[in-house]
Amino acid sequence: MRLLAVGWLLWCSLSLAAPPAPKATSDKAAVKSVTVPNPNGRKGGTEHQAKVKEVEADIKARGLNVRKEHMVPMPEGTKSKRFVDVVGVDPSTGDVKEMHQVGRQTKDAQPVARERKALDDIQKATGDRPEFHPYKPK
Repeated sequence: MRLLAVGWLLWCSLSLAAPPAPKATSDKAAVKSVTVPNPNGRKGGTEHQAKVKEVEADIKARGLNVRKEHMVPMPEGTKSKRFVDVVGVDPSTGDVKEMHQVGRQTKDAQPVARERKALDDIQKATGDRPEFHPYKPK
């Protein structure tokens, strides 16, 4: 009887004790580096950003306002929304007058597949195809 009481007390004390501390991770896991394919995200790399600045300057020279990363909702696209790199906006009405997409091209001077899909989706949603500006061959 006494053994049963001691066992019951031991079980109760263990079940009410704090949960065990999580195991520490090894130093190897903490040091593991992660490669980021594009640290600038949607803005693109330095070559992409330089080409976007060229396009911006051209739009401003024609008297339009510039808007970067203009969101276009995609009701029937491969994604729910797309972002046009640069748009020219009419300063008096605020309407988008022209759209420009900057990206890579293949060796035969066509936009890469990713860019073609974006151009197709934007054209389907807006009725106008953005002008494509290549910055680097594939």
